[in-house]
Amino acid sequence: MPFKISTIILTLTLLTGFTIRIIAIQDNPPGFFADEADIGYRAWQLVRGKEISAYTNLMYMPAFGFYRPALPVWFTTIPVAMFGLNIFSVRLASVIVGTLAIWAVYAMTMSLTKRTPVALISAFLVAISPWHVHMSRVAFEGIYLTLFQTTGVWLLLKKNYYAGAAILGLSFYAYHPAILQSTGLFLGILLFILKEISWRQRGISVLIFLVTLIPFFHGIKTNISLSRLSQVSIAKNKDTDIKEKAGQFLGNYLAHFSHEFLFSKGDIGMPKQFITRHSIQDMGELYQWQSVFLLFGVISLLRRTSRTTLFLLLGWFFLYPFGSALTFDAGPQATRSIMGVIPFQVLTAIGVYWTYAQTTHFVNERFSGKQIIWTVKIYIITLFTATIVFSTGMFLYRFFVQYPLYAADFWGWQFGARQVVSSFMSHATQYDAVYVQPEFNSPEIFFSFFDPETTCGNCHVGWMHEKINPNVRQLFAVTPAVFA
Repeated sequence: MPFKISTIILTLTLLTGFTIRIIAIQDNPPGFFADEADIGYRAWQLVRGKEISAYTNLMYMPAFGFYRPALPVWFTTIPVAMFGLNIFSVRLASVIVGTLAIWAVYAMTMSLTKRTPVALISAFLVAISPWHVHMSRVAFEGIYLTLFQTTGVWLLLKKNYYAGAAILGLSFYAYHPAILQSTGLFLGILLFILKEISWRQRGISVLIFLVTLIPFFHGIKTNISLSRLSQVSIAKNKDTDIKEKAGQFLGNYLAHFSHEFLFSKGDIGMPKQFITRHSIQDMGELYQWQSVFLLFGVISLLRRTSRTTLFLLLGWFFLYPFGSALTFDAGPQATRSIMGVIPFQVLTAIGVYWTYAQTTHFVNERFSGKQIIWTVKIYIITLFTATIVFSTGMFLYRFFVQYPLYAADFWGWQFGARQVVSSFMSHATQYDAVYVQPEFNSPEIFFSFFDPETTCGNCHVGWMHEKINPNVRQLFAVTPAVFA
């Protein structure tokens, strides 16, 4: 494919991905979750130079009873410095990182398969992926993992071993699941994929990888870097024995490859799942039509003489469930297993390309007339394009129109914090004290986020039945359940 054409297609793909991710990010997902507010407020503190000296490890930031990897916070300082502390600026960081991940997938797939069409299709599939789009529109850490892991793998494949080792090491500070997943990717590629690398280069790469992990190891010593894992680990459950834990792990692990999770229900529809933040109803994490091309992609890889792509994708698929399978939560989690979005798109792209190549080869052998051949090719392209347009359109309708109707409650994005704080700030001078009931996750963070300068000095969190005092002027923000 000519360079100019591929560049135009890639540019349009990036613009498409960016547009889907940025439209109405301040309003959809509805509400603003506590983790997003915490990341944004920490970024604002860094921009203002506040409390930096209090951090003993700049690669981990205090959160809600644990420490979160700090790269998302550091990235978020850029839009916060440009646009101020608000929902748009905090979510914009994820939009930018998600868009960069589209390019990284193109670069990695190009190095892996040496086929421009496969790389372009892979990038386009990530651009319209329900899984990737969803996580690119919220200030969660997982989307950073897709960028760092894909970029690290690309650099290793490009024989930039030391840079690749450093990037995969830095992914530890993007999202907790990287501890196992990025280590597995790095060692697997270094030992089994890269045949031409010398042992000296392997040794230096490992050393660089370990050097980037110095803050991580320091965090282990100070009970920081594994603090979140200690909260959600399957080992924490003292009511089950080893056999039961192993059974739960295996069930959770295999569920990541189930038809329900991938193609029909997604995170939100899995058994015992009640959180509505992580996916939309009536859709899997992938499009249903991808199931066919994933199978064709496997067939294509099995028929190749070179097994580099097969081994890399197999390793990626093997590692992707560990982020959520090792936690005590039931079923697969779209957030903790976000790294899986990349190999699924690449394998689908391989299947699409293989199907088109096999079909055109069959047509060329059976028919001699150019008009017939081109008619068949146009028909195939039109059919595939129509499938893409219809499925993507359905996803966008479900996300932008239907999703806000059921994802604003407590188990969703907890809509209302911004409105409550705004109202309090407008009326605080009329009251001695104003209270919001603790019916948001970590409600204190919303006062910090929406009122970082603490202009509302009499804004508090508290239950009405505990704080009500007829002798002073008070204002309470409560839910209808209080009057039920």
